[in-house]
Amino acid sequence: MEQEFLQAEKEAENKSDYEKAGFYQKQSESLRHERVLDLLSRYCVIPKYGFPVDVVELQVYREGRPDNRYDLSRDLRVAISEYAPDSEVIVDGKKYTSKYVTLPKIKGFTRHYFCTCPNCRKVNVHLSEGTDRLCKYCGEPIGSLNWEYYIEPAEGFKTGITKESTRMKPKRSYAGEVFYLGGGQKDEAAAVFGEMITAESSSNDRLLVMNKSRFYICPRCGYAEIIKGNIPGLRMEQEHKNFRQYNCENETLQPVRLGHSFETDVARLIIPLLRSQEREDYAKALSFLYAFLEGFSMAAGIERKDIDGVLELNLEKGSYDVLIYDNVPGGAGHVKRLIDEEIMRKALESARSKVLQNCCDENTSCYNCLRNYYNQSKHSLLRRGYAREIIDLLAPVRPAASRSDTGI
Repeated sequence: MEQEFLQAEKEAENKSDYEKAGFYQKQSESLRHERVLDLLSRYCVIPKYGFPVDVVELQVYREGRPDNRYDLSRDLRVAISEYAPDSEVIVDGKKYTSKYVTLPKIKGFTRHYFCTCPNCRKVNVHLSEGTDRLCKYCGEPIGSLNWEYYIEPAEGFKTGITKESTRMKPKRSYAGEVFYLGGGQKDEAAAVFGEMITAESSSNDRLLVMNKSRFYICPRCGYAEIIKGNIPGLRMEQEHKNFRQYNCENETLQPVRLGHSFETDVARLIIPLLRSQEREDYAKALSFLYAFLEGFSMAAGIERKDIDGVLELNLEKGSYDVLIYDNVPGGAGHVKRLIDEEIMRKALESARSKVLQNCCDENTSCYNCLRNYYNQSKHSLLRRGYAREIIDLLAPVRPAASRSDTGI
């Protein structure tokens, strides 16, 4: 990481961009002063569940003064949605609006530059901009693309002045896609189930969760405005007050995304049947993903919130791979159980039972089958019939007497 900052600093100096060179220099220096415990936990040398470091707080302010009566802490993966600027929370019957991103005391935020490769549709993340970069996954040129950057609000958030409203339901922005970044250690164990599913697992794989909204943020006090619309401007000039309700000296707000990367255990299910050619193929794969998550949760006795999944395009096979990951800090080994043949069979059978319920029209879905709070942005794509169709092809129903002790 430090080498990338040093290289970016050198490139900025060669272009006479001394402001950016100074920024990279500060980032490099800050790495040397980071707490050892934070680093060991962040990179899973010690378990995060024993040493949680990705927990942030929404600090309540009343008329510019902190109100310490409340402990509003959340895991950062949840906080970038529920505590993001302009989101609302209700405490003791009173509504508060998040309005400031808490700035680091010494250094500025590390900028994580990212773009999506148009060829393989995978997200590339770097600590600096580059004009000659190749996609780290498929090797296609991506240097000429428009790069955005996100910051990790690891210091938390602060409330601002809340406007009175008769609507008590809190308003909040929702986290967008979870992206698989890779980089983990692949386990030797792998399994093939009925020539239809190949399962692999890995440890310390990195994923990225990002708020789907964009924000204008003041780099001096952390004041933030959600950007309305899909195309943000380069900067915005606006007078504003800091969290102590004094006029801020800076009036230039910068467009920023909020994200958080984390490491966990991942199981990859390679399923050539999940084709990626037709328009509805993505919806079919997505419906199967959420049905399988429900089935795996029931079959393995795992809390549903402790696992989640994403789809990844497999260019070689022209299909979607299903990535199931432990949704707990550092991973808990849940998904590694998918290498077991019996668990895989039970997961598919439980998933079938879930989508065979007469709970809704099969051309849609509901909270009894595929929908949940965390996949709200996908609800319009999820169809119970799609999931049932895929499961029946992967694991055809056979009479109990003809089932063997092996295979799905």
